[in-house]
Amino acid sequence: MCGSIGVKVRPTYLGIDKLRKRLVALVPDQRAIKIIDLVTNKVTNSLRIPLIVEPSYMIISEDGEHAFVLEGKRNFLYRFDLIAGDLEERVAICQHPNYLTYFNDQGLLAISSELSQSIIFVN
Repeated sequence: MCGSIGVKVRPTYLGIDKLRKRLVALVPDQRAIKIIDLVTNKVTNSLRIPLIVEPSYMIISEDGEHAFVLEGKRNFLYRFDLIAGDLEERVAICQHPNYLTYFNDQGLLAISSELSQSIIFVN
C-alpha cells in the first residue's frame, strides 16, 4: 500500500481522474457521485442522482470528464458531466445491464446483459 484516505461515504465503484488529481466515487445509498480531491482529501463536489434511480455500476471516461452509470433494474444508462456537474443524458438500453466498459480509442461503451446474453455498443 502506498497511501490511504478516509472518506465519510460508502462508495461501491471508484474511478480516477489522473489529470485533475481526483477520485470519483459512486455512493448509491446517497444517490450521488462524490468527487474527492486527492491533494486535499476532501469532497469537492457531489452530483445528485435522481431519487428514482437505483445505480448499479459506474465507470468514468479516460479523460475524466464523464461518468457513466448503469441502472440495471430499469434498463437505463446515464451520462454525467463531471466538469459541469450535470446529468447530460439518459438512454434506455438492453434488459438488466450489469457491466460496462469504455473503449476510449473508439469512443464506444460496451454494455453487457446476462439476461439477454448480449453485448450492446453505444457511441
